Amino acid sequence: MDIFSLVWLMFFVLLTMIFIAAYRAKPHAGQAALAIKIPVTGVTLNQNALTLTAEGNPVTLAATIAPPNATNQNVKWSTDNMKVADVNKTGTVIGLSAGIANITVKTFDGGFTATCVVTVNPATITAIPVITTPVTAADKSVKGTAELGSSVILSINGVAQPAVIASGGNWKVSGLTLAVGDLISVTAQAAGKAISVPATTFVFPASGVDTVPPVIQLIGSNPDSVTIGSTGYADPGAVANDAVYGNLTASITVTGTVDTAVLGTYTLNYSVTDGSGNMATITRTVNVVSPLDPIAIPQFVTPLLIPWAMPKSPTADPNVDYYEIAMRQFNQQILPAGMPTTTVWGYGSATDPAAVFNAPSLTIEAQVNRPVRIKWVNDLIDQNGNYLPHLLPIDQTLHWANPAGGIAGRDMAGTSPLPYVGPVPIVTHVHGAHVGQESDGYPEAWYLPA
Repeated sequence: MDIFSLVWLMFFVLLTMIFIAAYRAKPHAGQAALAIKIPVTGVTLNQNALTLTAEGNPVTLAATIAPPNATNQNVKWSTDNMKVADVNKTGTVIGLSAGIANITVKTFDGGFTATCVVTVNPATITAIPVITTPVTAADKSVKGTAELGSSVILSINGVAQPAVIASGGNWKVSGLTLAVGDLISVTAQAAGKAISVPATTFVFPASGVDTVPPVIQLIGSNPDSVTIGSTGYADPGAVANDAVYGNLTASITVTGTVDTAVLGTYTLNYSVTDGSGNMATITRTVNVVSPLDPIAIPQFVTPLLIPWAMPKSPTADPNVDYYEIAMRQFNQQILPAGMPTTTVWGYGSATDPAAVFNAPSLTIEAQVNRPVRIKWVNDLIDQNGNYLPHLLPIDQTLHWANPAGGIAGRDMAGTSPLPYVGPVPIVTHVHGAHVGQESDGYPEAWYLPA
């Protein structure tokens, strides 16, 4: 090959290589341009210190990543004291309670951080609104005053009505239907301040004057008795309700004492006063008595009961024998005639007006291959519908039904060292029946008065 041909060949090879390199560097169909990552070198905040008010208006911090054209602009926000201040994913900070918290922003790329020290001052609470009183059952609206421009929410028995604005410092909620005794609660919240303490009032009769005293009712027996030498008298208490002021049971005061070491008759006085000054009172007589002398009780003089059939209850199903059977408390002549009656619990028909309650109970008559269905009723309540106390002292710290513990705390040891006074849980056992465990004395199948 001559020199001219060699030079030409080398020129051709060089030109081909340049063409290939240019082709590879140039994007074309189906090929993306090569991305160049620009790393993050730092981050700063627009504020290094911030002062907020607890429960006041939030403030949004701004984070600036360096360089501005860094590829990954993602950041994460965090607080080191969530009880004082919290921050969301956009950098908005809200004060929760007085104190200091550090709000930090951190870059995803490189983990660079910047911090703002947030000082939260105690909340400035909106002033308590004023309700123009009295509010009566004849009113269709409720009005009053509040901080200028604040948002006012009125609730009736806990049900909130639409918010109104205290324009000019005055507010009014209209279109209401009120009844005597309804609880009216009003709160207000001014801009940048925490919500106010609620102002409350009750709905009065249409006259605007409440002259009716509360109704106070005793729980348990009256008169009551306790055996001499007992460890104190467990007062079953009382309940009180008022047409205007609602349940006043917590306001009942009790005076008087029962000395269980000394025979005699004692009086406990219960009183309660409503918000209008109307007072109600009631008394309970408690007798401290001697135990019976067993030697003085005649033996083998009272014939045993031959129980008769329990009355059936009405039912729409002709294919079953249906009963509604209740347990109640009553006095029965257990001891021979002429001696004191005994307070007992016993069963009887809950639907038969002429039902006889007895201890031991009556007999359920059953037929072969005919089902019997029974609704058990815990009717251990007094004439006012209040639950009765237990006849015997109950140590609540032992493992037992523990109704006071609610659903989560049932069937376990309680925590109160005081004697249990009710409501009484009962478990039913049917002698001679082929039934499930719930009707066969299963300890945890107890039920309370409705």
